[in-house]
Amino acid sequence: MLPATLQQAVVLMTVALGTTSLGQAGFVANMSDIAPRQAGKMFGLCNTFGSLSGIVGVTAVGFIVEATNSFSPVFQLTAGLYVLGTLVWWLLATGERVFD
Repeated sequence: MLPATLQQAVVLMTVALGTTSLGQAGFVANMSDIAPRQAGKMFGLCNTFGSLSGIVGVTAVGFIVEATNSFSPVFQLTAGLYVLGTLVWWLLATGERVFD
């Protein structure tokens, strides 16, 4: 489904970012569930890896766009990573205490 108008594109982008924010809320709360006393350390570790992916991602996007002259592969890769992350979360995440 491709948006026919600018308004439709804005609505679709808003819905996409909104649903991403909902996922982030569950991610942050889950750290307190699985490691109540170590949640701060876990959150710091997750933020570190998140920052590293932001640095590497900018470089990767530059290479991909330069090689393909299009942002389409970047968006497809991003969608694929979201699906993969969702599957890993569904299969491996727990709300039970893992660390004391």
